[in-house]
Amino acid sequence: MPWQSEAKGNASTSHNNSLEATMQEFISSTKTLLHDHSNAIKNQGNLLQTQGALLQSHGSSLRALENQVGQIAQALQVRPQGGLPSDTEVTKRNGKEQCSALTLRSGTTINKNVEFGGEENTEATPSSTQKESEVSDKLNE
Repeated sequence: MPWQSEAKGNASTSHNNSLEATMQEFISSTKTLLHDHSNAIKNQGNLLQTQGALLQSHGSSLRALENQVGQIAQALQVRPQGGLPSDTEVTKRNGKEQCSALTLRSGTTINKNVEFGGEENTEATPSSTQKESEVSDKLNE
């Protein structure tokens, strides 16, 4: 019965072709997945490198800030307590002062010439205490 073996051969050949097609499809999809995973791993590696560079940049910025804070702390320790943090300079023109009268925040006028033996300034300015008393009198009415 040779015709039976031929029929079996044709059936097994078609089964082999179907199995071979399935294997080819599996291999193709596996290659695609491996390629996708490989690209994802490369992208993650690039991302890690970028984050590493950013981390180094932040680290150097923090070190610079720590250095600046240390310098400020050291400058504050050296500065005398109660003193001003800046240098004041007396501006003079030909050895003469530029100011002859000072008005304080309280409204008190200090005539520098009178204090130091000069002539008194005749201009009268109302003091702030006079102004405050006038305002409080108006409010109390």
